[in-house]
Parts: sequence; C-alpha cells; structure tokens
Amino acid sequence: MNVKMQLKIGVSLFLLFVSNLLAGTVKIKITDDQDKAVEGAEIRLVKLESGEALTVVSSAEGLASLEANPPGAYKLMIRKTGYLPLVLGKVDVSDAVLNIEPKLVPQEVFEQWSKDADAAVKKKKYPDALSLYQKILVYFPQDGGFWANLATTHQLNGNPEAAMQAAEKAAKLDTQYQGLEKKIVGVAGHEAGKKYLAQKQFEKAAELFNKSVKADPTYAPAFYGLALSYANQGLYPQALESVRKALELNPNDAEYKTIEQRLKEAVAGK
Repeated sequence: MNVKMQLKIGVSLFLLFVSNLLAGTVKIKITDDQDKAVEGAEIRLVKLESGEALTVVSSAEGLASLEANPPGAYKLMIRKTGYLPLVLGKVDVSDAVLNIEPKLVPQEVFEQWSKDADAAVKKKKYPDALSLYQKILVYFPQDGGFWANLATTHQLNGNPEAAMQAAEKAAKLDTQYQGLEKKIVGVAGHEAGKKYLAQKQFEKAAELFNKSVKADPTYAPAFYGLALSYANQGLYPQALESVRKALELNPNDAEYKTIEQRLKEAVAGK
C-alpha cells in the first residue's frame, strides 16, 4: 500500500472517529398514563435545520435509542395507533447522553379528561378542573391551549399569580393567546399586587403592579396600586408619576386626587 493510500485511509478513519465522538445519544423510555411501557411506538427524531430524520420503534419495555449526528436542535415525534401523538417541538441534543421519558395517553382517556375538566369549570369545581388540566399538561407541556385553560381556571379559583404564570406560558407557546395574556395579567397582576400591598411587601407589590400596567396600560387601579407601593418605599417621584397616570385614565377619582396632592407635598419637601 502506497503512502498516499495510507494517508487517505487514515484521514477517513480519523473523520469517522471524530464524527462518532460528536454524535449525541438520545435514550427514550415511553410509558402510558398508568406508567406501563408502550411497545411499538414509532419515534422520529428530526433535525430542525435540515429536516433529516431518524426513525425507530420502541421495544417491549418501551425503550429506544437514537444517535443524533451531528448534535443540535431536533424535533421529537412519537405516535402509536389508539394514542394521541406527541410532539416535542425542540429537543437540544449535545454530545452527552440525553434521557427522555415521554408519556403517551390513550385517545379515549384524554377525551374523558378534557370533558371532565370542562364540566368541572362549568360547575365551578375549580380545584377538580385544575387537577385535570395539570394532568393533561404532563402529556402536552407544549400545548398553549391547555396552558390558557389552566390560566383561566386559576383566575376563577382566586390564584392570580398562578394565573399570570400560566397565561404567560400560553402566550409564549402560541401567539394567539397574547390577548388572553394581556387580559389575565392585567387583572391578576393587580389582584396579586393588592395582596402584597396589604402584607406590606412593597417591592413585590410594585413588581406585580408593574406587570399589570405593562399588560394593560389602560387599567387605572393598577397604576394607583403602583403609586402606593412606590410611596411606601419612599420613592415619591415614581409614585407621583404613577398616580398621575391613574388620574389621566380616571380624572374624577377623588382618592387619586388626594394621593396626588400628598405626593406633590412629599416630593417638594425633599
């Protein structure tokens, strides 16, 4: 064998060795809603940049392994007849082993959960509805619609901070819920801010009132709450600015006018 041939083979083996080092291993274990292994599920790992796909089928133990080469951003899709398909929109694969344990839910089970959750909301059994939506989100964590349902139910159940978090998640996953986010965060931020204001946690109150006014800059009570939060921290110029915004939105409110006058005096006295 001549020297050139030896070099060519050596380079090829080196490149193959480097390629194997760079490949990322994705190990998957699929179970159902009863924590039983799901056999025969088709698993597709699709490279987002190129669209190239790897396909395997889960074993009797619900196990599968794929070598993602090169590492990067992938989409994971799993399906089996009788179960709802599962799509993870972005899976970041590195050169380390990535363990994923997705769950598949039977179609009929999912449909029953959805019906029961909707019925619980109509009957004002909000804790029951929350439990069902949270169960659904275990299987569909990237579904903006279920996060939106969870947000609305948290708001109805009197938990404004949880409602805000769920609404923000819904809007992040699906832009069609940005309007819902604005509505919920505007009201829920104000309600949560009032709670912290009453507890004299003024910095936390200001944080939540700020979220409220950013979501809905037409909501005068949130600007007023923000003014009180700032005033109790001795931040009188910021408080005065906030109460003036409240007055712009509701110029006939006597309480706003009183606080404005006191803040003017506080600012002048500095």
